[in-house]
Amino acid sequence: MQLRNLTVSEGHRVIRNIDFQDGINIITSKDDDGNQVGKSTTLRVINFCLGSNGDSIWKDPDSKTVNESVYQLVTGGLLTFTLKLNVNGIDYSVTRKVEAQLTKKGTRLRRLSWINEQEYSSQDKFKTAVAKIFGYDVEKPSYNSVKSRFVRLDKGSSGNVFRFNSFFTSNDEYTLIYSHIFGFDGHHELTQEFELIQEIKTLQLRSSFLLNGSKESELSDKVSSIDDALELLYLREDSYDITGIQNEAIEKLRVHRSEIITLSNEITNLETKEIYNQRTIKNYRTKVAHVDSTAIKAIYDEALTLVPNLTKTFDEAVEFHNAIFIKKAQYVEKQSGILNSKLARVKNLLNQQLGLEKKLFKSLSNESHLSGFILIEQAIQEKREERGRLTYVLDEVSLIRDEVNGKNNKIAELRAMLESYMGELATNLTRFNTPLKSITTKLFKSFSLQLKVNSEANGSLTFSTVNEDKVSGDGAPRAASMAFDMAMVEYVKESKAKLPQFTLQDYLESIDEEKLSELMILANKRKIQTVISVLNDKLQLVGHEFVTQNRILELSVGDKFFKV
Repeated sequence: MQLRNLTVSEGHRVIRNIDFQDGINIITSKDDDGNQVGKSTTLRVINFCLGSNGDSIWKDPDSKTVNESVYQLVTGGLLTFTLKLNVNGIDYSVTRKVEAQLTKKGTRLRRLSWINEQEYSSQDKFKTAVAKIFGYDVEKPSYNSVKSRFVRLDKGSSGNVFRFNSFFTSNDEYTLIYSHIFGFDGHHELTQEFELIQEIKTLQLRSSFLLNGSKESELSDKVSSIDDALELLYLREDSYDITGIQNEAIEKLRVHRSEIITLSNEITNLETKEIYNQRTIKNYRTKVAHVDSTAIKAIYDEALTLVPNLTKTFDEAVEFHNAIFIKKAQYVEKQSGILNSKLARVKNLLNQQLGLEKKLFKSLSNESHLSGFILIEQAIQEKREERGRLTYVLDEVSLIRDEVNGKNNKIAELRAMLESYMGELATNLTRFNTPLKSITTKLFKSFSLQLKVNSEANGSLTFSTVNEDKVSGDGAPRAASMAFDMAMVEYVKESKAKLPQFTLQDYLESIDEEKLSELMILANKRKIQTVISVLNDKLQLVGHEFVTQNRILELSVGDKFFKV
């Protein structure tokens, strides 16, 4: 048992003092009308102490409605939350509070945090410290993404057995998450593979933008054509009759022309990069303005089949999608600003050289037959600039291809190494599947769930849940996800994995009473610390005595969580 006690106090006045126990911990309502009394809030307070930002304490994550009285109380600076835990025999006391501070830009919420009286000055530093309580010290996957496997407080994903994070979490990210959870010895290599795959996608996107719909062969043919034209121009230049023109002046002109061409080529390359940046920004902005609603709708509709009571609207899903591309566009815009500064400096140097060139032209202007020579020089410059633009693109694409090939070779090496670690992973999955199969057999009678890992033909790893397609009917997906989480806690306890040994469960309205009763009884029997928020009319089958023995908090309209 890791969760020991939660205390909520205002100054010296204790508002709530909740002791946790092994097995099932019931947070319920006293009256038939048990909504809006703070059952879910209790779980969100625990999650705040485990690293969330706490906004959901006063702002309903589903309706987005702010409870002003709760907001004023929690952000007033006097309310303190203290969660006591015991992890690996060590006692921890986590204390948090929120203070609203007025600034020139408006109200700023300052979150104050302590662990065993050690203060943490920022939300990120506190999250890192909380993660270390459970021995969590890896960068990928993030602490929050793994914590969501144990903390079911999001209605949109509460009924998902395998995919417990947001709809946009990729299969590669889930592979990383489950790899870490099951102590895969190849997790470091798997993380490297994941990062390389993301880098390859970025490189391929850059290559696509540089080519702008053309093929490399087409650009290469254009370069050959330009080289042919330049060869003829050079012959005309060398054969041009410049008798009587001062050799020194001509040589100076050619030196300046060479410097001008060098600067022009550099400007061309920089402008090509800037064009690529602007196309990238436009692409990101287009994905915001013209969302691929068909693709997102397909994901959303799939989610609806898994979560019939889904409260995350399609518009919210689109908003999440847009936020990602807005941030990407902002980053590229920042890089574009740096590039434009360099471009301005090089253009200034070019203008200086052009000024000197103009003076030389003027000094030679009395030579009437020089105009033809100047036209040849200008044609050479134009061809060189055009060639510079094309060769820059071809060189960049070639470098990208070599880099992608190198990364693919590295991925192949990593996947070969991953194969040697599969034995330990299979052993750990068997340890997890033992409680999972036992619990789900009790729950569904005719089948059980189990988690599998597969090595694909290309050597990549994928996790999947066997028989998840059989989980159907009212409330069955939510029951299956709770069973999965309970099995995960039992696995963590048995394997001594560095993860939470408890689970928080909200949004249980859809589970039928029989399955919920079975899960509560199993939580007690198997000593799986499970904290649930549930209406009292869902507790009829387990009986009054069971509820009384396992109830840790009973709320009502007259006695809400914060007593306001």
